[in-house]
Amino acid sequence: MALANDSITVTPGTGATVATNLVGGKEHQVMQVADPDGHLQGSSPPYLATFGPRVLTAAATDQFDIFNATGSGVTIRLRGLYPIITRSAATAFIIPWEFQAIRTSAIGTGGTAFTKDPAAGPAAGAGVFSRYSSADAALGANITGRALPTGGATAAAYLFSLFVLPEETFPYETLAQGINWIPEFPYANPMEIREGEGFKMRQITATASTGASIGWLLSFTTV
Repeated sequence: MALANDSITVTPGTGATVATNLVGGKEHQVMQVADPDGHLQGSSPPYLATFGPRVLTAAATDQFDIFNATGSGVTIRLRGLYPIITRSAATAFIIPWEFQAIRTSAIGTGGTAFTKDPAAGPAAGAGVFSRYSSADAALGANITGRALPTGGATAAAYLFSLFVLPEETFPYETLAQGINWIPEFPYANPMEIREGEGFKMRQITATASTGASIGWLLSFTTV
């Protein structure tokens, strides 16, 4: 899209201007859409949290959590959640694995802390934060993540469930990785993690090693 080519003065005495663009021989005012929080749409810096795929063998296991500690000065808006399925063997497996997305009220402990802006991706069962653009601000120290937390990450509110079916003969195994599992609505604000809150993915179903590993890609913005 071309940038606005001109402007008009609209506030007497101050010289304030509004951008316009020439269409069909007439100048038309240029509009930019803002979110309810006052940020222009598309202006919030985007981030990724990646949990490296690992073989799942135990029920009731927290895969990862992120936490927005009090004092961060920002709200996290969750925009996308995608399973990452890798396979080391072709093994028939037709029982889906259940996971739950949960809002938390305490930071996770134990496990392994996420690294921020690393040069390489996470190992199996580890996690990293990354930025879309190096021009965006790095995540503050009050926003943290942990892979496989063994404590903390206290459940405060159940959000939704999803089911992953690691069966190599079904198209689902590939297609599921391109589906955003976070319910978003065009008529409502996005899912938010405010200061003093967190988000975690919890495995519910007990499984045996099937040659399939599951990880997660979480996309979010801060405002």
